[in-house]
Amino acid sequence: MTYEATLPEQLENETGTPFDTDLKRWNAVQGSDAAAEGAFFYAVTTTRIYCRPTCAARLPKRENVVYFTRSEDAQTAGFRPCKRCTPDTAPPSAARSELIVRACQLIEEAENPLPLGELAAAVGLSPAHFHRVFKAAVGVTPKRYAAALRDRRLK
Repeated sequence: MTYEATLPEQLENETGTPFDTDLKRWNAVQGSDAAAEGAFFYAVTTTRIYCRPTCAARLPKRENVVYFTRSEDAQTAGFRPCKRCTPDTAPPSAARSELIVRACQLIEEAENPLPLGELAAAVGLSPAHFHRVFKAAVGVTPKRYAAALRDRRLK
């Protein structure tokens, strides 16, 4: 089976998407573009491994790369998932989103403001990392989020 023969079927994408050409996909792989996460997967024909566009593995030669829109398509074509970026599992951003949602629920359910250490421990992160992740996702710190919630309740 040749990969070129299956490639057009694998790349059926809406026109106008940010990664609708091989050049755009290759640029995303080269730059480990986080915006490409979930948009496509790339496989290396010489190693028979497929990865996320954000994988930290060594950059393959461009001529050895083929692209897939779904991880299942890459597996069907005979590629195995990378052990480094685990493309066959949920993306790390999804796990972080679940942690943030859980933290927001804890803040909303608490009668008194929870210390940062307790919130971080409840979601399984260190306080500093939790603070960074929460602020990046929500736009405010956990303390400001709790204060805004209290203000809304008072009104």
